[in-house]
Amino acid sequence: MPLDPAQLLGWPISPVEQAWSERDAAFYALALGLPADPLSPDDLPYVYEGAAGGLRVLPTFATVLADPGFWLSDPRLGLDWPRMLHAGQSIVIHRPLASSGSVRSSSRVVEVRDDAAGRGAWVVTERELRDADDGLLYCVLRQTSLLRGDGGFDPAKEALKTAARAPSGPRRAPDCFHDHQTPLQAALLFRLCADMNPLHADPAVAASAGYDRPILHGMATCGVACHGVLAALRMQPAALEKFDARFTAPVFPGDLLRTRVWGDAQACEFDVWVAARDAVVLRGSAAAFQ
Repeated sequence: MPLDPAQLLGWPISPVEQAWSERDAAFYALALGLPADPLSPDDLPYVYEGAAGGLRVLPTFATVLADPGFWLSDPRLGLDWPRMLHAGQSIVIHRPLASSGSVRSSSRVVEVRDDAAGRGAWVVTERELRDADDGLLYCVLRQTSLLRGDGGFDPAKEALKTAARAPSGPRRAPDCFHDHQTPLQAALLFRLCADMNPLHADPAVAASAGYDRPILHGMATCGVACHGVLAALRMQPAALEKFDARFTAPVFPGDLLRTRVWGDAQACEFDVWVAARDAVVLRGSAAAFQ
């Protein structure tokens, strides 16, 4: 059954309310592989509430809060969901997350576009996170999904051949960088934060999607990159205002990720490189600070 863009654009995504505690924020950081050094005064505060200044919360923690679940796998949509990839994630922050609280999310599909049969289809979902009590806006999240098996639904429309190509980064050495070792069990830990897609746990599902083993969640790579940018620039999480990550290759648990940064404490571009495979897994990404 070909993808029906009108059905996706009108698909009712149920609102979700979620309370979180310091334990949840700390577990999120642990699932990313933080802290690499438990004695580090820079990273320990992400997992220890007794650190000076209290628990730090990574801004990308928002990506796993009040998540609507893996609704794209609903059989009524008829999508080839095992081949779906998280292709991009952006966050516009209106106020930082506290170490505990409660939010309510509202989600909607804002764009569906064809990239031709054999190339896939792009689905952009927007999610607002608001305080469950006073309704004030925390952030707006935009997630771009590539449905690799569902392109070609609009043969009369010229395919957007460049949609998957994120802009290349600066052609000079980075101003700074940060290395992060992902744990071998990273995907199994991270799926307990939100995304239970079996692609990240079941070797058989991963094989059916063309991988020799389960891959890491795009949201986890996003979190590692966010921490990498903050660490490389020596910035505090509350300073981040905008974050836009574009995924260009899968990450496997156990990969050593190098976040390379061009810019300063006002705005920067960044990518993420896996030296062992000489693969750039995030490219053409950017962040801005208050």
